[in-house]
Amino acid sequence: MMSDEEIYWEEQEYKRAQEIMQKNIMDVTKEELEFLKKMNMI
Repeated sequence: MMSDEEIYWEEQEYKRAQEIMQKNIMDVTKEELEFLKKMNMI
């Protein structure tokens, strides 16, 4: 069972991933790409 805090951070990471996915590919930084890979979005 996840705590409320863990759920909150999961949601924040997911929202951030969604925001990165919406950006123009030319505006995405290397760190953002690594983050998406970590989140298994790409």
